[in-house]
Amino acid sequence: RRFDWRQVVGSLPSEPARPAQLGLALDNREQWIADRQALLAPHRQPRVLSATGVAQAALVPVASRPVNHGSYHDDHETDTGQPETGDGLHAYVVERLTDQDDDSADQPDEGLIGRRRGRTGSAIGSAVHAVLQLVDLAEPQGVGDLVAQQCEIEGILDRTGIVRRLVQAALESSAVTMAAGHVHFKELFVTAPIAGRTIEGYVDLLVETPAGLVVIDYKTDSVRSDEDVDAKLGAYELQAAAYAVALEEVTDQTVSECRFVFCTAGGAIERTVVDLPAAKERVRLTLTQLTPGLGLSST
Repeated sequence: RRFDWRQVVGSLPSEPARPAQLGLALDNREQWIADRQALLAPHRQPRVLSATGVAQAALVPVASRPVNHGSYHDDHETDTGQPETGDGLHAYVVERLTDQDDDSADQPDEGLIGRRRGRTGSAIGSAVHAVLQLVDLAEPQGVGDLVAQQCEIEGILDRTGIVRRLVQAALESSAVTMAAGHVHFKELFVTAPIAGRTIEGYVDLLVETPAGLVVIDYKTDSVRSDEDVDAKLGAYELQAAAYAVALEEVTDQTVSECRFVFCTAGGAIERTVVDLPAAKERVRLTLTQLTPGLGLSST
């Protein structure tokens, strides 16, 4: 017996009539838009956040526009995202956080046109970070040659003097002296899943001590006094706490301290995160409250 496909097709129940797609969209446009937004919302939320992005999110008021939650490459880059609303304090700390490694005070009046490369937001900052990554902290030999090499790479050979002084300030700081006596890791990439998202970034210097891990972060901001440094700590503390949260997640070790080394031509100004447990808890809370397409949820 031969197979007759027409009999099979004829035995199938007929499909119910469907409205034309164009008519459905026009007749129920508001509902269609709402359904579309609901479907797209989960895919719009940032999945990978830099430590800077986490700190920005924690500082921006709930009703404000979200800032750029970029990857770790944004950690030392100038970000144009600013909250649309909020008080002056929030606007100030976010601006200072996103304007890191500003060495304008050390540049000539006509301004320095340097190539922006890698992690830092300025040529001088790039050179300082690179030298501190390459030099032996316990026996810093050949610092002058490294400075000249990195300044040539950055196209700032006329600024070797200030770069050398900033590097020397870091090397003579108590934080780096402490690190030289322990196992340490320079320019360490860290990434960890936290609350459905991923934090990633580079830690300038991580030190293993009997009391726990110590995060050391170099800053080449144009600071002139202790007051200038203190004004920036509110934002920087959350950035360092984000590194601490990520490190604890992947190493199962406690980060006991976060230190900042502000490198200036007159020496290093050092600070620590005063209440690190509270700062880490604020980072975790911020990550759980982030909602798709918005800043922080109000719940």
